[in-house]
Amino acid sequence: MQFNSEIDQNIEKQASHNWGSFRRLFPVCRDFIYFNHAAIAPISTHVKEQVSACMQRYCDHGIVCNREMLELVEEARNLAARLVHAEPAEITFVKNTTQGLLLAANGIRWQKGDNVVIPEKEFPANVFPWLNLTEAGVEVRFVPLRGGRFTVEDIDRFVDSRTRAISVSAVSFVDGFRCDLEGIGRYCKDKDIFFVVDAIQALGAVDVDVRECRCDVLSADSHKWLLGPQGIGFAYVSTNALDRLKVSNMGWMSMTDEGNHLCYDIRLKHSAARFEEGTLNILGIMGLKATLEMLLAIGIPVIQSRILELLDQLVAGLTEKNYEIRSSMKISERSGILSFAHRQRSAEEIFRRLFEANVVCALRDNAVRLSPHFYNNTVDIRKFLDALC
Repeated sequence: MQFNSEIDQNIEKQASHNWGSFRRLFPVCRDFIYFNHAAIAPISTHVKEQVSACMQRYCDHGIVCNREMLELVEEARNLAARLVHAEPAEITFVKNTTQGLLLAANGIRWQKGDNVVIPEKEFPANVFPWLNLTEAGVEVRFVPLRGGRFTVEDIDRFVDSRTRAISVSAVSFVDGFRCDLEGIGRYCKDKDIFFVVDAIQALGAVDVDVRECRCDVLSADSHKWLLGPQGIGFAYVSTNALDRLKVSNMGWMSMTDEGNHLCYDIRLKHSAARFEEGTLNILGIMGLKATLEMLLAIGIPVIQSRILELLDQLVAGLTEKNYEIRSSMKISERSGILSFAHRQRSAEEIFRRLFEANVVCALRDNAVRLSPHFYNNTVDIRKFLDALC
């Protein structure tokens, strides 16, 4: 169950000199130009092998191997903490991004008349957990976007003395706008407001530091930029927020004495693992562990730089063909997503033509959305550009 030694030994050299070595880990490249990591990413052969190895262990040994697997779970927790610059005790495993956002939405001790502020055009995962609170008298305030963007000043216009939380996507799923997490975090700390972050469109493509952005809760699952399986992810809960959030879904695994099955005393764990109410998705966590090992070995700043390099080539080619770039080109607002359109051709027509050429991308808000990852290359870009009208 260890990270492939050949990959491990050569990973720094590969990251610096030979991205093709990583490309071979992604068989999807044989048939597709895959520019849709902001939706569902293909998993690598390494992830598949590690999940299969875990399944084989349970097939051969059943519960006898469980202690070994739980030790690997803690290794995965450590890796997740490294990814966001947190402590392992601040990490809880979740089945998806929504579950992590729900532990914040349902964990804040609301009073009737309180409000939460979120930007417009958020992915529904960062909308419905808050709208569900309206029956309890909590108001949801939407911040209008200006050209697809919003600032701390825009948020401030919707905040008052009853604002208990601000929740944002680190990166917009529509056009890739990367908001000022650090600025919003400072603002929230100054006003003692919970700061919640949907990070699924950032982690794996953008370096996110929870200390720098001062967030209270951050959530993401692994099936996008993290290149992991669906149905598994993790949330960060800051030490300061831990005891301020109630555990809305309390279970036997939330307790410090989880092994004492006939003890019903409520003694919550002193870490974010208190939010893991029941049996963990061991197979999913092994897949998450495998992909985190690879990404961290390469280095997120290296991956981020590589993705931006690919995006620059796409922007140049699209501009030459008279396409309109919808995503912000301001360096502090760029992510792994590039949105574009054409003045004469519909986004649906462009998308259909690309699909017929085996280019996998997405339609979002009357534009075509591209989201390449580090293993994509210039050949992919050339074929993509050739497929355009």
